[in-house]
Amino acid sequence: MIINLKVYLHAKETNFLQSGTFSVSAYDFKKDPDWTAAVVAYGSNRLKVTL
Repeated sequence: MIINLKVYLHAKETNFLQSGTFSVSAYDFKKDPDWTAAVVAYGSNRLKVTL
């Protein structure tokens, strides 16, 4: 299964958007989508938030 994550950051008049596409296990995603998305995004170097 492919998921697309988007990170929006609004801080001190600064707007930031970063997105990434990740492959996840369909079973894990159906069991706990928030946790599965967080783990795959954290472990990836494609989605980084820097100011």
